[in-house]
Amino acid sequence: MKKFIKSLSLFVMLFVLASCSQSNGKLKYLPVQLVGSEMWSIVDVETGEVILKDEFKNCPSLIVNDVFYVMNGDGKYDFYNVNDVKKPLNKTSYKEVTHFSNGYALAVEDGKTISVINAEGKQVASMPANVKCCSTFSEDGVAIAQFTDDKCGLVDTKGKKLFDKTFDEVVSYNDGIAIVVKDGTVEDVTYTVIDKSGKELFSKKKSDCDMSSSVYSEDLIVVKKDDKCVALDKKGERKGTVGNPSLRSQRMDNGLIVYYDGESYGLKDKDMNTLIRAKYDRLGEMPDDVYDMPALFVAVKGDKMGVIDKDDKVIVPFDQTMAFALDEDRFLVGNEKSCAIVDLNNKDVSKDNFKKVSSETCYSVTSNYYDAEGAAKNLACYITANSCFDAKSGDVFKKFVDKAISAESSAGSYYVNDNEGGFSLAYEFEEPIAVSTPKYSTYEFWGSTYRYQSGYNYNYNMNSKIAAVRAEFDVSEYAVNSEARFVAAFEKELNKLGFKASTPGIYRHPKGAAISVGYEEGKITMLYVFNGKNLTKALERVPRGKVKTETRSTDYEEVDSIDADSTIVDSAYTDSAAYYE
Repeated sequence: MKKFIKSLSLFVMLFVLASCSQSNGKLKYLPVQLVGSEMWSIVDVETGEVILKDEFKNCPSLIVNDVFYVMNGDGKYDFYNVNDVKKPLNKTSYKEVTHFSNGYALAVEDGKTISVINAEGKQVASMPANVKCCSTFSEDGVAIAQFTDDKCGLVDTKGKKLFDKTFDEVVSYNDGIAIVVKDGTVEDVTYTVIDKSGKELFSKKKSDCDMSSSVYSEDLIVVKKDDKCVALDKKGERKGTVGNPSLRSQRMDNGLIVYYDGESYGLKDKDMNTLIRAKYDRLGEMPDDVYDMPALFVAVKGDKMGVIDKDDKVIVPFDQTMAFALDEDRFLVGNEKSCAIVDLNNKDVSKDNFKKVSSETCYSVTSNYYDAEGAAKNLACYITANSCFDAKSGDVFKKFVDKAISAESSAGSYYVNDNEGGFSLAYEFEEPIAVSTPKYSTYEFWGSTYRYQSGYNYNYNMNSKIAAVRAEFDVSEYAVNSEARFVAAFEKELNKLGFKASTPGIYRHPKGAAISVGYEEGKITMLYVFNGKNLTKALERVPRGKVKTETRSTDYEEVDSIDADSTIVDSAYTDSAAYYE
């Protein structure tokens, strides 16, 4: 869900600014890197004057209503107002941020939920703990959110759901209409179009209409159908054919839509009348991404670019390697090495040339709140006095053979790996789960038969008993105290299950099982040992940035095991895939 767009080459940045309809005023200021400098400056688009020269080491974001963000020396983000960059607007730096959209930005502190920030840098709301990811806000103050159960929905600027229904995916939201996925198979999902109250307007199967990149805009939705792009209204009725599918998502803007005929690009109006025949190698509309932009289009002919209007009138001549409309009468022109701002008469209004222009934006953030109590309950639900995940006391490897890759790859190994419930698992056994035995062949020479070792047979040890289960999971993306918080919460859950702390870091059950929990570099490990007497040393708990005191291959005493290479089977000619019990 998260999408960052960093500073780009001058050529590429022209085509990244069209995805979501937002209204944030005109583009007044532009972060640039001046020719001959590695620092970032800010230029006034109208006058071309550099108002802040060599001010930032890191690339500032696009400036929306005078406010922008930039990464500081600690790798975190601060908000600034272009009129006063002496100190940030925010008191605490953020782990993640979005650009401002319709008066709000989203920001995340270490270990916290998602905050809603106003243009003064103040926190005006916090998203609920169950909001895992959230997009920037649309013009009507609605955002797409993903929740901790991985379902998606729509929320307002206070993080409140617009309605209770959630979906597998929200493809897009715009102008009060959302396209969602609520059921269907991976191969053929069902897209449903809803309004902001949750009312369903119509549904289409992907096999009929592909809406995977569609956006409702100006009463129309452009979808892929039968190898064509067609326009539907919000009742699902077909209104016309746009053209062939292209790599760019297509939507109506200012009553206009760029179409593709399979070779070139042109322009149509809302009624699908052709305004400009398909003749350009590329044609990029520029309205309504972050700013209110004029209805002008970047057009490409061969290796040259220009700017045209809807009547195909040339605004910026096709003698540029790069051309981009900043406003009705201000344009960015140049080549891959440098560029400048010009007016309608192609007169240079810049005082300096630029070698880079920032187009950095972020459209969503991810919560950094770690629900230690919820995670502890989740792990505890897989544990009883005599079982852990799929393993029960007394189980043998035969129950888990389907989890092994092959007898050959498992020869000499004591464990098999698995995944369940977000945990990486290792089922560990008392004896090797597979063994190798010499394989012999014979040959004739001068009337005599000779026997030689020609390789190995590999056989599963089906009766190897379960010894322990390890469960691992990673919390390194969360605050550094997350591991300790989890251990404290998990200890309470273990107490409910009858496991009590005996020695530091070890929890024993009266029926014989024992558990230890440790962590290192943000990875938490839970070790469940069925014969608790064999658990003699607790797993280490190493805070991030600390050094582990010692390394050991196992944390519990293993019973005597057989030599993996000395096990003899009845025949030296046994198939390598054979099992024995």
